Amino acid sequence: MDYSNNSFEMAARLSIGAEVFILILIAYFVRAIVDHKSYEGQRGQLTESDNLASAVSLSAYLFSIVICLLDSLSTDSESLIAQLSDIAYKGLALICLMELSMVLIDRLWLRGIAVKEQIHKEANVSLSLARGAAMISIAMMLRGVLEQSEPWSEMLLWGGVGALCIFSVGAMFQWLTPYDDLAEIGRGNLSAALPLAGAWIAVGITVESAVSGESINLFADLVSVAMYVILATMAIWLVRASLRWLFFRGVDLTTEITRDQNSGVALFEATLYICVAEIICYFLN
Repeated sequence: MDYSNNSFEMAARLSIGAEVFILILIAYFVRAIVDHKSYEGQRGQLTESDNLASAVSLSAYLFSIVICLLDSLSTDSESLIAQLSDIAYKGLALICLMELSMVLIDRLWLRGIAVKEQIHKEANVSLSLARGAAMISIAMMLRGVLEQSEPWSEMLLWGGVGALCIFSVGAMFQWLTPYDDLAEIGRGNLSAALPLAGAWIAVGITVESAVSGESINLFADLVSVAMYVILATMAIWLVRASLRWLFFRGVDLTTEITRDQNSGVALFEATLYICVAEIICYFLN
C-alpha cells in the first residue's frame, strides 16, 4: 500500500473541503451585506430578533450554493493548486449567479411584494419558505447544467433555458390554483406556501434532469427539454386532480388552504409533487 499517495489524497480532499467551507462563509457575508448592510445586522436578526424567516431565507441560499458547487468540484486538474483555483472562481461565479437569481425571483415572481421588509421585519416565514424553494429549484437546474462538459457560453445558454422553464411552470402552477398564492403568502399563510414550495422543488428536479448530460444536437435537446416541461406541467395538473378526486374526495381544498390554513394537507400536497417528479425523472432517464 502506498501510504504517501493516500496521505496526499487525504490532504487534497481536506483542502478542497476547507475551500468549500470558506466559499460558504463568503456567501454568508455577501448575504449580510445585501440584506442588512452589515454582518452585525444579520447576526442580530438571527440571535436578537430570533427571526425564523431570516434564518430560512439564509439557509436556503447557502444550501442552494452548496448544491451547485459540489457538482463543480473537479479532480481532473493537473495539480492541487490548479484544482483549488478552479473551484475558487467557479464558487465565486456561482455566488454571483445565485444573487442574480434572487433578484429575478423578487422582481419577476414576487413582484408587488416588499420581500426584504416581509422577511426581515415582518418575519414572514411563508414567504421565505416559498422564495427559498425557488432558489433551490434554480440551484438544481444549475447543477444539471454544470454536469455538462461544455464551454461556458453553452452552459449559460442552457442556464437561461432552464430558468425560463422553471419560471414558466411556476407561473402555470399559480394559474392552476383557484386562490391567489402570492396574496395568501403575503399574509403569512404557510398552507399556501407549502404546495408552491413543493411545486418549485418538483420543477427543479424535472428541469435538472432535462438539461443535464452532454449536448449533442441543440434542436433535439431543446425539444427534449420542452417535453420534460410539458410533462412537469401535466404532472402538476394530475396531482391537483388526484388530490381532489382520490386522496381528499369530498373536501374543499381551497377552503382548507385559505380559510382553515391546514398545513398538514398542504404538506401532503407538496410531498406528492416531489414524489411524482422523482418518478417521472426515474423512468425517463
